[in-house]
Amino acid sequence: MAIGLADAFAAAALAVTGPETVPLTAAAFAALPRTAVEWTVHDEKFSCTGPWLIDVVAAAEVPTDDKVRGEALATLVVATGADGYPAVFTLAELDRTLGNAPVVVAERCNGAPLTDGAGPLRLVPARDKRGARGVRGLVRLEIDRLPMTP
Repeated sequence: MAIGLADAFAAAALAVTGPETVPLTAAAFAALPRTAVEWTVHDEKFSCTGPWLIDVVAAAEVPTDDKVRGEALATLVVATGADGYPAVFTLAELDRTLGNAPVVVAERCNGAPLTDGAGPLRLVPARDKRGARGVRGLVRLEIDRLPMTP
């Protein structure tokens, strides 16, 4: 399943595609609760706002809370930037009842919209000590599951 984030997000819909298609419009994305996180990358401090990544994937009908068990623990969220740069998170680390990692799909940092290749959306993993998974120009989220072996 993929969640596609358009270049000019404000003018486009967030599409969820894959074996099952779940439309998530720009209006639905805008309706998600927002949070603010502090993030320090390369000695620069940012205060970024946007919805939690777990709320974005939950809107795409990915399991959360007590449903993250068994096979769902092998679920991955792959974020990709416009330049093809990827980062991977497990559903368990994002889920509020398990890892509770503060990862935000940021629309604004330090009070301003994201520009210059960083936006319009940027993934902000606030607890990461390095910025390696802070995907700039976020354009796609893919939900995948590792194969279960007997």
